[in-house]
Amino acid sequence: MGRSRSETGKATWYKDVKDATGNITGRTTTTNQNEASFYFEGSSLPDLYGGVSNNFSYKGIDLSFLFSYSLGGKIFDGDQPMIMHVGSAPGRSWSKEALNRWTSENRDTDFPDCLT
Repeated sequence: MGRSRSETGKATWYKDVKDATGNITGRTTTTNQNEASFYFEGSSLPDLYGGVSNNFSYKGIDLSFLFSYSLGGKIFDGDQPMIMHVGSAPGRSWSKEALNRWTSENRDTDFPDCLT
């Protein structure tokens, strides 16, 4: 592969290396997001879920409650990628991590150069 991100500042994604038969033999990085591999990060289904509810009524006043819970399962934080973009979403807010983005003077960072 060409120059590393510490030299160029470009964003990188993981990409599976496959042999001639399509078996995964390793992992590398790419600067082309369309070449990146997808990875299963876990199920969104909870391990346990349930709830409790009740209704009370006294002299014409009603009170009810519902308590529900869900334990386990993965969630996707859709706001995080929206603010961690690399300059490809004009008009959107940026994360404070962008202040420590890659520059030719600041190569020791995990936030890519978002201005090139």
